[in-house]
Amino acid sequence: MKIPFLRTLRAPVDEFLRVAAAQCCLRKIPELTVPRSAVPDQRMAAVTDWLDTLDARQVFNGSVLIAKEGNILLERHCGFADADGRIPLAGNASFSLASVSKPFTGLGIVMLAQRGKLGIDDALAYHVPELAGYRGITIRHLLHHTSGLPDHMGLADKYWDPDVTLTTADMIALFVRHRPPRKLRCRAATAKILSLGVPFFALCAKNGTP
Repeated sequence: MKIPFLRTLRAPVDEFLRVAAAQCCLRKIPELTVPRSAVPDQRMAAVTDWLDTLDARQVFNGSVLIAKEGNILLERHCGFADADGRIPLAGNASFSLASVSKPFTGLGIVMLAQRGKLGIDDALAYHVPELAGYRGITIRHLLHHTSGLPDHMGLADKYWDPDVTLTTADMIALFVRHRPPRKLRCRAATAKILSLGVPFFALCAKNGTP
């Protein structure tokens, strides 16, 4: 019997969610209730108590930061930064956000455009001269994931030492050294999804952080 592809794709995720939901019920995660009439300090205290409970029951591992108008109202770190549970999670921990960062990166570029720091249809090479060899690529292409730039993760896996921190400058250098033929880039434009992080940080360095 043939199983539809989408059903096959969803099955592991559905099973994961089922197990996660079952664990949540078993551990009895408390509901977070904050009265609308509560003042900010009371609200943050309620959230802190709730996070402390989750941490004590070992049902949450992560960082929470709540800020308003540039002022940090709450910062709490629960759990550990390593799988072995030896290094307590702290404010300087590094998270592998992957594609979760794309909306924030895209918003940052739009904010730079609104402030006149760049144009959405500017050539990428205008802001990142090192990538002049990638002719015809605009910032709009980056936003739409149709730039045809090579897979940055693939380049890093193949050409970079995982024990050495990969900086923005290092990643741009990899793009320069391993530029694929133009024909291949055109084909890749519709197949590859490029995180905007590398070009975005280069743009921020030149135009200022949004």
